Amino acid sequence: MMKVLYIAMALALSCVVPAHSMSMQELQNTSRFEMLHGFGESGNGDGTFIDKDSIKAFNGSNGTKQIALTQYVLMPAGDMIQEKQVLYTFDTKQSFANLIKKLGTNQLESYKDLWLSKQKDSGISSTIIDFKEYHVDGNRYDTQREAQDRRMATVPVDFGFAGYLLANRLYERVYNVQFDDVVAK
Repeated sequence: MMKVLYIAMALALSCVVPAHSMSMQELQNTSRFEMLHGFGESGNGDGTFIDKDSIKAFNGSNGTKQIALTQYVLMPAGDMIQEKQVLYTFDTKQSFANLIKKLGTNQLESYKDLWLSKQKDSGISSTIIDFKEYHVDGNRYDTQREAQDRRMATVPVDFGFAGYLLANRLYERVYNVQFDDVVAK
């Protein structure tokens, strides 16, 4: 009787959790994805990939620019791929070029004030819209673990750290200029 119960539970779970969505092989062997190098890679194949077909850019509120995309964080040593649908918001009033402009018009007193302003508010924020995890072979993780890991995957875009560099690279890819070179009007 217990054996029948276990088989029924396994069948029910297989219907709820999709069997395949993204594998390490797909990320590394297709022209649809691009690896953005230099973001916390351990040398074990880790990396952040973007789905080039998912990139959408648009104007946000209060003069901001926004980029929405799907990105994958590959961690083969941990047998994990994290899929994140992310919305990046860029406040060009906080770009370096704009802060330097404020320094020139005496709105900021010193380079130290400029630096502190940039550290306090990088000008870039990110919001995770959707989050999924897969084993490197493409099978889904269990949803309870996924919910826990989603909280850890939500990281602020702090100036000078990997998330900031990634967002800057995305901005340049979409708008052909580094975010910090933009002067707000």
